[in-house]
This record gives sequence, C-alpha cells and structure tokens, in this order.
Amino acid sequence: MSSKPTSVNSAQMPQEKPDADSPMAFPAPHPRTSDAIKGNSDQDLERLQGTWRSIAMVFDGRRIPPAALEHRRIIVIDDKFAVVDKDRTLRRGTLQINATTTPRQIDTLPADGPNTGKINQGIYELANDILRICWAPPGEPRPTNFSSEPGSKQWTVTDQKETSDMMAELSRVIAVTCESPGCPGVHQSRVHHRDFPELYGEGETPYDAALILLKHLLTESGMIADGWHHEILDQVIAEVRSFVDRVS
Repeated sequence: MSSKPTSVNSAQMPQEKPDADSPMAFPAPHPRTSDAIKGNSDQDLERLQGTWRSIAMVFDGRRIPPAALEHRRIIVIDDKFAVVDKDRTLRRGTLQINATTTPRQIDTLPADGPNTGKINQGIYELANDILRICWAPPGEPRPTNFSSEPGSKQWTVTDQKETSDMMAELSRVIAVTCESPGCPGVHQSRVHHRDFPELYGEGETPYDAALILLKHLLTESGMIADGWHHEILDQVIAEVRSFVDRVS
C-alpha cells in the first residue's frame, strides 16, 4: 500500500534552471522523431498547441502546494515547449509524442539546464482541456502507469489549457530574467514581443523593461510607411500596452 503524500514547499520541487535567453530560441527538432509516429500523432500534437496552466503536481510521492504552481505555465508551439513561471523561463526544448501506444508516450529533450540533451520519457493522457503526464527521471525507463510513489522519483503533473484571450495575449509578450552586461551576478528583466524578437527592453522589473520596449516599438512605428506593416505593428504595440497594464 502506498503511503499518503505529504505537502512540501516549492524548494522541494524538481529543480529547473532559469534560462537567460529568449524562450523562443529553440533547438533543432527532436532527433528521434519518426515520420510514421508523427503522422499518427498529429491530432494530439495539434491539441497540445497553446498555453497550459499547472494545477496539480506530485513529485516522488509528495504533493506540491497549489500556491507553488500558481504562475507555472507550459507553452507549446509546434514540437517545441517552454516552461515559464512569472517572468522566468525555467526550461525549454523539443518534444515528441506517440499517440499509437497505450498509455500514450511523450518525450522531451531539454535545450538547457542540468539535463541538457538527456531525454525525459513520460506517458500522457489528454481529455478535453486537461493534460496529465507522468515523468521518469532523465535517463530512467518510461513509467508504465500514472503514479508517483515515494522512492520512485517519478512525478505526475496535471495541466489545464488556458483559453482566455488574456493568456493568449500575454504568451506573445515574453519576459525573461538575464544577467546584466558588464555586471556579473546582477540580473535584470528583458521583455520582447514574439513577432519582433530583435526589439527588446531591459530594466529592473518586467514593467520597466516593457516600457522601454514600448518606446522602441513606437519609434519603429514612426519609421514605417507601409500600411500593412503598420497594422501588424499597431497590434503588437496594443499587446505590449496590455502587458504593461497587467504587470504594473
């Protein structure tokens, strides 16, 4: 009989290393991708696209408090993913799914952090807007069931898809924490829009950085004569303004 999970704080969660670069600078496609498997799994991969909010996690038999998951989001675009928490990118990489097995299989290949290049094997189930995954530690055999018993070092995560317009909008404005140039150990916020990654703002907080980005975008807008490009940039400016309002 399994023991009852005990509560732990966020410091006891599986550690993920914050990334200093843009979460959209993804690595090359997963090296194990099979055309046959990919073809059979396209429908599930399409359903995974978007932003997911973590609503429950059990790690090695210990239940993670909901408060520790409040700002944890997983963003999936094509076969790439990023795990973010507020203004930090915790992890990014590529993923592969196989919907032809029972249970269905998912692999991720981290692009940064202590497990870079080590395939994480897991199983998943997808029902409407709820995604449940059970992960094995990097390099360990794939789980055979959705459990996280004490001593197994496996963890299960339940995510719910974000469907609100607000979250879709915020996922297009990327905020990361990076080291300040010329000041080792001093970190600052960097904010950019997904459609214009070459333009960014840096500041002490995401709010400060977003204001600087907004200034750059407005300057760029004044230099564009083409009406079609103006429409695109106006939409980007509106989304960054909305981001500023929400983080102020």
